[in-house]
Amino acid sequence: MLYGTPTAAGSFAFSITGSAGYPNPTSSYTRDYVLVVEQSPVEIYTLMFPDATAGRYYSQGISARGGLQPHRYSLAAGALPPGLSLSEYGSISGTPVATGHFNFTVRVTDSTSGSASTATRDFSITVALPVVSIFTDRLNPAAVDSNYITVMTTYGGKEPYTYALTAGTLPAGLQLTTYGH
Repeated sequence: MLYGTPTAAGSFAFSITGSAGYPNPTSSYTRDYVLVVEQSPVEIYTLMFPDATAGRYYSQGISARGGLQPHRYSLAAGALPPGLSLSEYGSISGTPVATGHFNFTVRVTDSTSGSASTATRDFSITVALPVVSIFTDRLNPAAVDSNYITVMTTYGGKEPYTYALTAGTLPAGLQLTTYGH
């Protein structure tokens, strides 16, 4: 049995001798071989990226196989969402600052001296606004004939925030301002 994981490409000549009568061989035969180890071409095997949220840190890696390591990554076409960048080591990271659907092509190049092996793959990242949520989860108790104020706090989405009463009724004497304060 010949086994293992070749670590270099090339043409390798060697001889193997088979013997009969172990441990004291009574006959043997030698055969010459040439084994060609081919370098597989580099290919990107990351298929897609998850969506990103504007204003929130994003980090995803791109993986490639084949070719000679180390691999180097670059943008071949299109544009990443503003605020994100691609490192030469295959990491897309940063904080996206614009929403939308962004199409781009990534190129990977291996470390072959001479004619390097390259591959490209098309990707897209959709950047959405964060979900709007009212942070104020409880209201302090109110007392009859006493001044009452609670400032509504919201996060996510894009400012300015506006507020509206969508169900029920406020107690007599209280009102909700459009801007929550």
